[in-house]
Amino acid sequence: MRLPKFEYVKPTSTEEALAVLEKSGNKARILAGGTDLLVNMKYRVIRPEIVIGIKTIENLSLIASNGDGHTRIGAAVTLSDLNDYEVYYAIMSDPPPGPVVFQPLPWPLADR
Repeated sequence: MRLPKFEYVKPTSTEEALAVLEKSGNKARILAGGTDLLVNMKYRVIRPEIVIGIKTIENLSLIASNGDGHTRIGAAVTLSDLNDYEVYYAIMSDPPPGPVVFQPLPWPLADR
């Protein structure tokens, strides 16, 4: 089964992406990793007219600690990025109380 036809927009900034999203309304969907969106499009669960690719917007691929115990993970950060040993321990050096919801994978991912 093939994907339905759609317009692909590749903005270079979050401002540009938000402008396209605002202008397009319910006709657009955001593509970051794609697994969920593309599968649902393939099976015609959703049929956006416009797909906004955010993978190349630099500030959405960042993982950064702001110094007050919080870590910001951008919308386009990959599981491989999160699985990176140093990143994981930087995030989890002082884990919050409660169950652990993320642990590094014991094997490398194929998307690197």
